[in-house]
Amino acid sequence: MDQKVGIYLRISKADRVQRKGNLPSESIEHQLALIRQWLATDPQLRDRHQIIFADDGYSGLREDRPAYEKLLAQIIQGKLCALIVKDFSRLSRDHLVLSEWREELIPELGLILVSIGDGYDSRSETMQELGMSFRSIYYEYYCRDISKKVKLALRAKKESGEYAVAREPVGYRRQKETGEWK
Repeated sequence: MDQKVGIYLRISKADRVQRKGNLPSESIEHQLALIRQWLATDPQLRDRHQIIFADDGYSGLREDRPAYEKLLAQIIQGKLCALIVKDFSRLSRDHLVLSEWREELIPELGLILVSIGDGYDSRSETMQELGMSFRSIYYEYYCRDISKKVKLALRAKKESGEYAVAREPVGYRRQKETGEWK
């Protein structure tokens, strides 16, 4: 059986917001280009067939993502020899899920796991697990922190009488000068 290389891509709705400054794009296309560029340099994986799994508009804190579930099924069925991601935050933002991937699922199935942005390659014998653990904790904390800040900002707007939703109420228009709804 010729095993394939799985490429997992994910972008959440929040990641779609246009970034300011020189920060790199997190778009699906950017992730794919980065991974394919990396794959071209890997002699063990570059000539293998690739399967792309992409979740567009899903949070990394959730596991019920369509492409993620298909990826897991392919891995469990033994159809993949490797999984490549831009960074671990694309795969999951949950520390426990990432730990399970690195410490249990990957070794048990003999799968190669590469996270390009994190400098992680499961084929490497270097001591990188401690750094990856801290990084995955950071990913999870970051999501939860942003969520709390957004909720607090919306609550403050509501308490001060400002309208705090994405769309104006039916029949109303916002006055640019005053910000009032009429």
